[in-house]
Amino acid sequence: MKYLIVPILFFVTLSCRKDKVEEIIPVEEECPEERSFSDDVLPILSTNCSTSGCHNAGSQSGGYVFETHQQVDQHADIMLAAMRHETSSPMPQGAPKLTDSLIQTFDCWIKQGKLNN
Repeated sequence: MKYLIVPILFFVTLSCRKDKVEEIIPVEEECPEERSFSDDVLPILSTNCSTSGCHNAGSQSGGYVFETHQQVDQHADIMLAAMRHETSSPMPQGAPKLTDSLIQTFDCWIKQGKLNN
């Protein structure tokens, strides 16, 4: 009788397992508002990237200048990875990672087509 208990417990344990289901959030929910380059993205860059000694025309740190839409548009994906600290050169350099809301704002602007608005 006790030999039957172990297989039954094993079967019951396996049958009660729940599969983890990832929730897929549509882009519309992630980015509920249209993001503007001039109103949303440029202030993030001006405060955190284009400050003196970093990515402005006077310094050209790492060869990148992020002051105009064209400059940002060309490097947006690399910039996002650096903001998320997914690269070997996390940005802002020597500072903590930007807040999730700032990173999400930049990400939404990219997903919405990197408009010059």
